[in-house]
Amino acid sequence: RATEEHLMKGLYKVYQYKYPDSPAPNITLPIQLDANGVVVFGKAQATFQAIERVEDARTQMTSQKMVSKKVSLDDTVVYKGAAPMTRLQRLDARKQFKEL
Repeated sequence: RATEEHLMKGLYKVYQYKYPDSPAPNITLPIQLDANGVVVFGKAQATFQAIERVEDARTQMTSQKMVSKKVSLDDTVVYKGAAPMTRLQRLDARKQFKEL
C-alpha cells in the first residue's frame, strides 16, 4: 500500500502578511471514507477572525467589526511508494506510456 503525505502551504504567509492582528486561525480539513474503504481528503481551509473597518454612509464615521475570513490552503500530495491506482487506471496509464 502507498502512504501519502499532505503538505499544506500558505498558512504562515496569510497569517503573517494579510491578517497579522488576528488570533490563531481555525483549520478545517474534511476527511471522508468512501464505499471502497479509501480515505479522501477535502480542501483545507483556515478561518481567521479579522478586524474590518466599516464606514457608515449616514454618519460618515468608521467603526471596527470582527469578521470571519476563510482562506483555502494549497495542498500538495507526496506519495511514499507507488501511487494508488485502480486496475482501469493502470491499464490507461500503460496505454498512454506505450503511445509515447
